[in-house]
Amino acid sequence: MYDRPAWRAASISPASAHARHDPYAIRHTDREGFLRRHEVEANQAARSSKCERNAFAQKLLARAVDAKNIRIAIDKCAVPGKAPGPSGVRGEDLDDKSRWELANVLSAAMKSESFCPGPTRSVRIPKIATDTTPPGHAPTDFRELRIQNIEDRVVERAILQAIRPYLSPTYSDLCFGSRYPGRSREEALAVAEHLSHDQNRWVWLCEDIRGAFDHVPIGRLMDVIRKRIPCDALCRLMETVIRGNVLSRIGIRQGSPLSGEMLNLFLDHTLYRWWNKHHGETPILSFVDDLLILTTNKQEATTLCKQLRNRLLDIGLQLKGDPGKTAINMQHGKSAEWLGYSVRKVSGRLSVRIAAKAWSKLRANLYQCWEKDLPSIRANQVIEGWIRQMGAAYQQLDVNPTYDRITLEARMMGFDETPNIQTIQKWWSIAHSHHWIRTRRYVAITRPRSVIGQHQCFANGFADSHVFFEQLPIGQQSIEDSVRPEQNRPGQHQHRELELFCGGHCSNRGQVGGWAFSLQTPAGRVLQEAADSHPRASLQRMHLMAIDRGLRHCSGGAIVTLVVTDQLVEDIMARHLRDWLRHGWRSIRHRANARLWTRIGGQLRRVNLRVQFVKAEHGNRRVQSVCDRAKMASSHTEQIAVANET
Repeated sequence: MYDRPAWRAASISPASAHARHDPYAIRHTDREGFLRRHEVEANQAARSSKCERNAFAQKLLARAVDAKNIRIAIDKCAVPGKAPGPSGVRGEDLDDKSRWELANVLSAAMKSESFCPGPTRSVRIPKIATDTTPPGHAPTDFRELRIQNIEDRVVERAILQAIRPYLSPTYSDLCFGSRYPGRSREEALAVAEHLSHDQNRWVWLCEDIRGAFDHVPIGRLMDVIRKRIPCDALCRLMETVIRGNVLSRIGIRQGSPLSGEMLNLFLDHTLYRWWNKHHGETPILSFVDDLLILTTNKQEATTLCKQLRNRLLDIGLQLKGDPGKTAINMQHGKSAEWLGYSVRKVSGRLSVRIAAKAWSKLRANLYQCWEKDLPSIRANQVIEGWIRQMGAAYQQLDVNPTYDRITLEARMMGFDETPNIQTIQKWWSIAHSHHWIRTRRYVAITRPRSVIGQHQCFANGFADSHVFFEQLPIGQQSIEDSVRPEQNRPGQHQHRELELFCGGHCSNRGQVGGWAFSLQTPAGRVLQEAADSHPRASLQRMHLMAIDRGLRHCSGGAIVTLVVTDQLVEDIMARHLRDWLRHGWRSIRHRANARLWTRIGGQLRRVNLRVQFVKAEHGNRRVQSVCDRAKMASSHTEQIAVANET
């Protein structure tokens, strides 16, 4: 698999023969190139026809058992602090030579189908759902966790690296957690806010699957795996790994590398597809085993809750809460708890606080630190990780009471050395600005209403999201990309020739900037216009965002004349972009705005593009209008930011 020569960093010339045989060089080139090539190919195959998907599925076993893939899995499992299995061997204790020897041995065993999982070690860990436990008291309820040997974890991780890029694109777009690429809880909450605001769905039905990992029927799960991965040899290997040495008939080992992916696969095939078929107009969001259904009234929530319970019973699972207590009408000022957040509707948007369940999780994780090496250091790491997950609640809570509560929980668990209040505030502020604010804005810009079947134009998702659209007649309103690029989507304008005018504005690099585009016919009739701002911008980035958004509204096969006011962008579009496409984007890795260039390159497969550079000050009325709209979007956001600071 992938017997390409190693390449030097930032070079297109092959590395020397000595470098190709150096294990250290092989390891790092694999991390950068081996998995990336597989991920790209697997994502493309997952979105192809059924025949192409089945053909690629036959390659997955060879990818999983490759020694290089297993070596990467060993490095992933050799994280310091992981508890050892019954053998007592930790991955971090293995040197480079031992890791390669283990990779070759496991590869041979997996190829010959002679691999057999070893015994597991049972450990009791506290449950996090102890909301009635007073602050500072130890948890009273525990669950049993089975810890595997290092070789068993490595095999599961190697299989996961092979199948996750192939399966993840087929999941529901509203499925978060344990996914490739990682879908955070902040994004799940931001999407819930976005859909609730756009469709006035403020009755939240928050549900949790009781013992989801422990009650998954293995026989049914294997039937789903055989349907989604038509490779008999790989399915036999996965069944051996999932059942373990005790040949269990029910339950997945929670905490193992494959457990999250297997639960997502099982629920997607048995629950989410059924839901989209029967209740496609009502969105259901999931984060592993936590479910959220967005409804418009209490009666609808009660009906859907009963149908959800019946469906889960049919597939061998059940819900936790009472039917009458999980539906929260947030229009009346009530708070709902989901993913460790306590959320309430305030002025059309969410006010987020830390829920009791999140404090219980912090308490349980601190209690567990005593079973690891260097417990004081582990406790500080637990506190840092926990506070970075609470970025959405930064503005609604005072730092001092939160710090006092964290210190109380840590001291009652026996940890006197905790981070000071300045460190806590720094972590929390970064989590708020880098994770919550950016994720919220990303969702507001990129999440269309068409995600649940409504073909409407997103006009103003939040009170502070200043997007200026000119609405088109019904039937021509735009949506984001939701199908393959080769097809024409609703909202794409069916004209043979189009003119796209794009402009950007940014006064200082790294500050607020604006972009705008205008899609017109050669006769000057405006088909679509839009403008928006970005908090951390550069002039080139603003032009690229305008181009990317504008090209999405052009129909496949159209001849598009792109008019830009940035000469560097025009030069790259005309001379270098197709070379980057031809060489697999090898030379774009370290270039600024690489992701935007990649998205624009994908649009070139649909349209015939001609690029034209026009200076904004040359009096072209249509170009000047686009630049003025971009400047207006930028200045409007700057005024709002100044007003909020004062």
